[in-house]
Amino acid sequence: MSDFRPIACCTVIYKCISKLMCNQLNKILPDIISHNQGDFVSGRSILHNVLICQDIVKMYNQTHTQPCCLMKLDLRKAYDTVEWSFIEEAMLELGFHVFFVQLVMTCLSTTRYSILINGSPTGLIQPKRGLR
Repeated sequence: MSDFRPIACCTVIYKCISKLMCNQLNKILPDIISHNQGDFVSGRSILHNVLICQDIVKMYNQTHTQPCCLMKLDLRKAYDTVEWSFIEEAMLELGFHVFFVQLVMTCLSTTRYSILINGSPTGLIQPKRGLR
């Protein structure tokens, strides 16, 4: 089941609150996210980082004769492993208001999933980490 993604069925209140929170976050994200972050920020693309990497390798090959090592790390499904305590600590450290952090943590911690097997729900699963 590693290739399946959940379908979010949320209440109207949850959707309204999360939309308001996202709108507020979008105003400040460009100021707190590193310029090295290539995706998930408006106006940025992961392709930009790929092009930079290609340019660096090309330039290195033109100017250096010693062999080197290049490593690519695959952080596939990294969002599924993010610890909630890390999110909370990071937001507080970045200066987010305690009430806003509590809203985010409530949205994360009240999530429940149900898996359908042959069209029948199997019960509720409460995640302990990860983002949706």
